[in-house]
Amino acid sequence: MTDVYYFRSEEEHELYIYGHAGYDSEGKDIVCSAVSSLGWALIGFLENNANDTSEYAHLTDSGKLAVCACSSPAVDAAYSMAVIGLRQIAKKYPDYVRFHTLPRSFEADDLGERPCMTCGKGHEKGA
Repeated sequence: MTDVYYFRSEEEHELYIYGHAGYDSEGKDIVCSAVSSLGWALIGFLENNANDTSEYAHLTDSGKLAVCACSSPAVDAAYSMAVIGLRQIAKKYPDYVRFHTLPRSFEADDLGERPCMTCGKGHEKGA
């Protein structure tokens, strides 16, 4: 099961993807590939559009992707695209992907390691 967590404030976006979908065997799992593709596309946008993005940070590992960025019109649009796509995948494959919108009150310990806490603090471009 893949769990996707999304948090949005006026200053920043945070997206966390944990787990493997388990739709098919490794290398053949189209659901896991679709989720991963959206996460990596978001990171690619942030890395390749420095003029349109301020600060961002990401962490990646097998079965784990976390990315946060300070809000801007371009960043807002990129996150919107990724979030819509992830919600569509979760709707189509509910036995394999769950999408969670996090409340403003969630704490760092709720999800474990976070690439940033608040916009402007703890970000390193491309970290």
